[in-house]
Amino acid sequence: MFIAIRASRKAVFGKLFFLACLSLAASTASASANGFRGWGQSYKYDWGWNPSVAQDYTTVVEVHNGSGAAGPMWYHVGQVQSNNTIAWGPSYKYDWGWNPSVALYGKTVVEVHNGSGAAGPMWYHVGQLQSNTTIAWGPSYKYDWGWNPSVALNDKIVVEVHNGSGAAGPMWYHVGQLQSNNTIAWGPSYKYDWGWNPSVALDGPTTVVEVHNGSGAAGPMWYHVG
Repeated sequence: MFIAIRASRKAVFGKLFFLACLSLAASTASASANGFRGWGQSYKYDWGWNPSVAQDYTTVVEVHNGSGAAGPMWYHVGQVQSNNTIAWGPSYKYDWGWNPSVALYGKTVVEVHNGSGAAGPMWYHVGQLQSNTTIAWGPSYKYDWGWNPSVALNDKIVVEVHNGSGAAGPMWYHVGQLQSNNTIAWGPSYKYDWGWNPSVALDGPTTVVEVHNGSGAAGPMWYHVG
């Protein structure tokens, strides 16, 4: 009888100990997530509007509008430092437009933007990084009509998403192939969903992730993996 009670107490204690370990692990994970301290401090690097950034290893390319209206667009090339800072090169004007988005793979840079501050022609550049923190841009080419373009890139493939108009509604994508002459051979435009302000990322040869707002105001946000 004594042995049975003792064994029962040991079993209960074992269960309580196991549950306590689970609780500790959960609280530790929660504290780690809530207490993330991976970011360095915030640094001012320029003055403008609508910034977009891309990174490949330690190289960073940033593009932005110079003001809060359609007009000159500027870029920086920088190198990430070990102390969570970026050694930026100078700011260079590269085109005129609105709402630029940039992607980077190796030395190749792809940029897309609206030609004005309203839905209309959208344009792209392909450029090559130079050793002096500049980009040798190819010409600007019109590739579609819409709003809010976003672009992603791997070694040969370019994926672009955009709204079809200046309001929440159909969203469209292109897949293109980089050419050796700083152009892109775009495939057709396909409608894939309904929403607002899409953004796209591409990793490896096939996987695409897209996020967007469900409407033209703050609210539910949605994603696709394709």
